[in-house]
Amino acid sequence: MTDLRQLHFRFRTDAGTADASPTWGAGEDVNYYPGTANFRLRIGLRNASTVVAATPWELYVSRNGDTYTPVTTTIAKGVQSVDAGSSADDTQVLIPRLYPFTTDWILSGAAIDLDFAGSRVFPGASFTDYLSISRASAGYALTASGTLTSFSSNQLRQTDLGLLCEEARTNLVLRNRDLTNAVWTKSNATAALDQTGPDGSANSASSLLATAGNATALQSITDASTARFQTAWVKRLIGSGTINMTMDNGATWTAVTVTTDWSRVSIPSQTIANPTVGFRIVTSGDKIAIDFVQNEAGSFASSEIATTTTSATRAADLVNAVGSLDTVLAGTAKSSLVDVIVPQRTGVIGAVWVGGSSFFHLLKEHDTFQQVRSDANDATQLVATIGNSLSYTTGVKIAFAGDGSGRSIVGGGGTVATDAKTVTLTSGLIYIGSTTSSGGIYTGGYIRRLAVWSSRLDDVTLDALTAP
Repeated sequence: MTDLRQLHFRFRTDAGTADASPTWGAGEDVNYYPGTANFRLRIGLRNASTVVAATPWELYVSRNGDTYTPVTTTIAKGVQSVDAGSSADDTQVLIPRLYPFTTDWILSGAAIDLDFAGSRVFPGASFTDYLSISRASAGYALTASGTLTSFSSNQLRQTDLGLLCEEARTNLVLRNRDLTNAVWTKSNATAALDQTGPDGSANSASSLLATAGNATALQSITDASTARFQTAWVKRLIGSGTINMTMDNGATWTAVTVTTDWSRVSIPSQTIANPTVGFRIVTSGDKIAIDFVQNEAGSFASSEIATTTTSATRAADLVNAVGSLDTVLAGTAKSSLVDVIVPQRTGVIGAVWVGGSSFFHLLKEHDTFQQVRSDANDATQLVATIGNSLSYTTGVKIAFAGDGSGRSIVGGGGTVATDAKTVTLTSGLIYIGSTTSSGGIYTGGYIRRLAVWSSRLDDVTLDALTAP
């Protein structure tokens, strides 16, 4: 907001309790010596409007003439106290400066820029200003550090990896976190529910101790002959011997890598009727932790689904564009950029990004080729090969631009494909991560970023936006 102005600064050296009658000083770009290792800053802002500034501002401080570094990104109108940091050197000269929160991260000219991985929103304060979510169950998503995070029903699954959008899946393994239960048949092994799981919940994961060699824990699943994928979280507690996993009655054992940290192990998709899932510890005395055992129909693994006495289904993520995002995407002239990673999917159709009465941004991977496609109302496809040998399993940026005269698409800084077709999306029916309100094809991975423009960007700009 252009009428927002810095009124006064004052550094404080106490805990930040407001002065009854403050004496202001140390204005912007004025040296200030706090004389202490811990300091705070009192800041006052004024605004000609009666509305508190919707656009955040940032306070930067230079210490001893060094580069300005941010202190806070939540300054609004009024007098407030913010933490200006601390230092072992109490002789620093501090120079405050206030910057509008236009920031370098926002893509030039973007009407809306949603950085899911960086948890940054422009403009506005929340991703839900632009997206609604319907998912009739709880769900999990990973962070970049490999920690599982739980989400309640009808909550966007957004972490520093991005926004996770998946189809519905059902886990047939019962008591998949509790190997002490009788549904797990143990041989030469004892189990205890005494481990903190990869989601950070205490005593929710199981330990399995081999009391003799080739100790096993098995569970039979009743299911037709279906292509299934099996996963589990494991970590080593004692020993260094071989750990195996099976999903075919123990006729075949697959060695899995187990470290002292939680990691997710898997058995690739197999078509087996009535499989028996389980684990084997080869060496007596070895002990492992096990959590979130999962057996689901599909050619790749989806996110974790917790079960108790019955199988459980994680509902699909139906993410709908709302507000100004819906308005921009439904406009005749528009451009968009998406950065997506789908680490679990290979050799299959994947990563539909924006859909509606017609859709654009379809990543398609099959065998050795990767493409980005745009479909128009008459279902004519515009296809571009993703550049720089990139695929969405390692992450790729793809972009679209269109107006009444035609459309362009590009992926990974490759060659731009263009034609004279017009893509029209119906307001209220634009979905992120799936093709329709009933699902259709899902991304099955993390959308790291979404930016849109209310104009058609030229092909050179579009290509540059998707460069690795």
